[in-house]
Amino acid sequence: PEPEGVTTLMVRKIPKGFSKQTLREWLWTGGFGGVYDFCYLPIEFKKHCCAGYCFINFISPDAAVSFRNQVHGMQVTDGKSSSTLEVCDARVQGLHNNIEWFRNSAIVCELQDEDHKPFRCNPDTGEIIPLPGPNKPVRRRNLGKEKALAVPEFAAAKCS
Repeated sequence: PEPEGVTTLMVRKIPKGFSKQTLREWLWTGGFGGVYDFCYLPIEFKKHCCAGYCFINFISPDAAVSFRNQVHGMQVTDGKSSSTLEVCDARVQGLHNNIEWFRNSAIVCELQDEDHKPFRCNPDTGEIIPLPGPNKPVRRRNLGKEKALAVPEFAAAKCS
């Protein structure tokens, strides 16, 4: 069963140089490696960089609150630029809902590069777990758009 409360957060203003691997390393070295189980860092394909935000699902509302309290307002750098992170609640909440949204998306089903796909993570080991395959017709998107394959339903309320 899904935990009650907010578990999925949107992190905004991530430096453009962050990659999926950089984000994973940042989460683990920051002490959050064992408390999240899903992550998606959208990519701007034409620019070959991150879109500047990500979605992270935590294993409990308490873990999400702790992350928000420690990370909102934190200064981070990718070696070229730095920014101050903003953390908001995502509209899609919970591991199950995130998996169900993405498993039928072109992002998961059609992209070949695993670095551009959302992923599940074993909170105990950090091992990446593939998302399950589609169970409905794949939602097609224009994979050549300049902007990332951002999902409007994931838009968060204004960060405070």
